Amino acid sequence: MKNSDQIKIKETEIKGIFILEDFIFMDSRGSFTKKYNIELFEECGLDLKIKEQYFTFSKKGTIRGMHFQLPPFEENKLIYVPKGEIIDVLLDLRKKSYTYGKHISVKLSEKMSTSVYVPEGIAHGYQVLSDDTIVIYLSSNVYSKSYYTGICWNSFGMKWPLTQNLEISEKDSSLVPFDQFESPF
Repeated sequence: MKNSDQIKIKETEIKGIFILEDFIFMDSRGSFTKKYNIELFEECGLDLKIKEQYFTFSKKGTIRGMHFQLPPFEENKLIYVPKGEIIDVLLDLRKKSYTYGKHISVKLSEKMSTSVYVPEGIAHGYQVLSDDTIVIYLSSNVYSKSYYTGICWNSFGMKWPLTQNLEISEKDSSLVPFDQFESPF
């Protein structure tokens, strides 16, 4: 675990994916949270010079993913949840990685005040566990419609926590299954 004066960074079992515990300062006015510090990220070898930020607003049961961008528009991302709760899922698509084809899941919520750093070559998705959830993405690259793709959400062995009243887009349901995906990473 690497610590800045305020943010704690811990590597996961999949190399390059990190969980960040945010610094929170609270007083009678409310709270102040630090999510990102470029000097700390660079010191830890995390490449996140932000080029785009976006967010989703979703209801309970929604599954989004498993998304990524192909080269040359691959991206590193920082994901966090300022409202609600999700199970965040990350699937290693890097052929030379000893964890190729493995996935991990991490709970992110407003109460936990944690973030996940997602390097290029990792498919990302999540399931929303509470209504009116907001997920924010900071990205090292801009969205490219031609290079944006994914792996089908139910094709790689993830046991999603909610199984009823699912909301999944037609696009996400028709993505290529993992066993048919030819990885460029």
